[in-house]
Amino acid sequence: MIIAIFFIWLMAALIIAIFNLKASLGLMLAYLMLVPYSTFTFSSVTIEYNYVLAAMFLIFLTRIAFINGEQFDFTFIKPFAIFVLIIFLSSFVSTNLDFNTQLSSLRSFVLRNFLFPIMLWQIIKQKSDVNYYVKILLVCFSIMGLYGLYCFISGQNPYITFLSDLFGKQDNNEVFAEIERGGLTGKIQSLTSHPMLWSLLLCLGLFSSYIYFNLEKKAVFYIFNLLLFFNLMVCNVRSGIIAFALGFAFFFTHFSVRLKMISISVIILILMLSIDTSLLGKYQGYADSIIFFADSDKDVGGSSLDMRLIQLGGAVEIWQDGGMFFGNGFGWTGNYRSVYGDHPILLAFESIIYIIVIENGLIGILLYLFLFYQFFRINY
Repeated sequence: MIIAIFFIWLMAALIIAIFNLKASLGLMLAYLMLVPYSTFTFSSVTIEYNYVLAAMFLIFLTRIAFINGEQFDFTFIKPFAIFVLIIFLSSFVSTNLDFNTQLSSLRSFVLRNFLFPIMLWQIIKQKSDVNYYVKILLVCFSIMGLYGLYCFISGQNPYITFLSDLFGKQDNNEVFAEIERGGLTGKIQSLTSHPMLWSLLLCLGLFSSYIYFNLEKKAVFYIFNLLLFFNLMVCNVRSGIIAFALGFAFFFTHFSVRLKMISISVIILILMLSIDTSLLGKYQGYADSIIFFADSDKDVGGSSLDMRLIQLGGAVEIWQDGGMFFGNGFGWTGNYRSVYGDHPILLAFESIIYIIVIENGLIGILLYLFLFYQFFRINY
């Protein structure tokens, strides 16, 4: 019954796209935020979210070209197109993974990452359109944040456990439930499929809310950010906290005087706590794992700096085996895991940087730098 409801949700979004693309993408956005799985099997037929999105993209192109008569804006699609073209051409040279597997990985990557933002870029015309999608995100984040609090307090995630069983997926909540770091037990993932994804979304939500909320919404701004920030601190993913700290440093110069004073006070408090983290009681170990990440004398738990350096050596070795210039082929790490499971050194290939050098070598490094620079420039 639950699977049928989710499937109807996606089908409704597809049908609505024929008449109202803006509302259709809103439904798809909410689905992405609130539902972690999207592979539906009926008898021998498998339907995935990507297929629905591809069908919606065809409707989108048809409406743009023949119904609305709009001029297509290529500003946002150019970086994507250059990325896909170069990866496609390099697939002929990267021989450690057969061409068909690379092409299949690239197709899935494009469907999963490129189509949705391209449609949003074209459809959003004015500030009211931005507000429409931001409000959907804020509602979803509020639901996810409150549920994240429940997961932290109860130590359980019945939603993910139930859906993992229904969709035949690995229950990551069970996988991470017994992990303990400095007083925190388990890793919180809220309504998402993985704690890392939840920490990433929390960072994006915190920064986006700062951009969106205006001065008339001070109370909502502080309550919303406090909810997300608390989730970020207790989800037990240090990389999300470090990423937030780096982004916070960039945004700091744009803060109001009031926000700067609050931020400076918090920073001073953190610096004082770092002198003697024992003040945090049972959470001392968790604080140490963040503040003293590079200190080999501290028992930080999880991935230490030394471990990351060992993994870097393993990644470079695989990179050299596949070719310094083009790497082992797009999708090599995913194919390795599906065939052999976790790697003895790189484990589940958690680092995107290592994945890039392994799969696409020097070309990949340059290409991703180009892609991220273009995104930054367009967003700025």
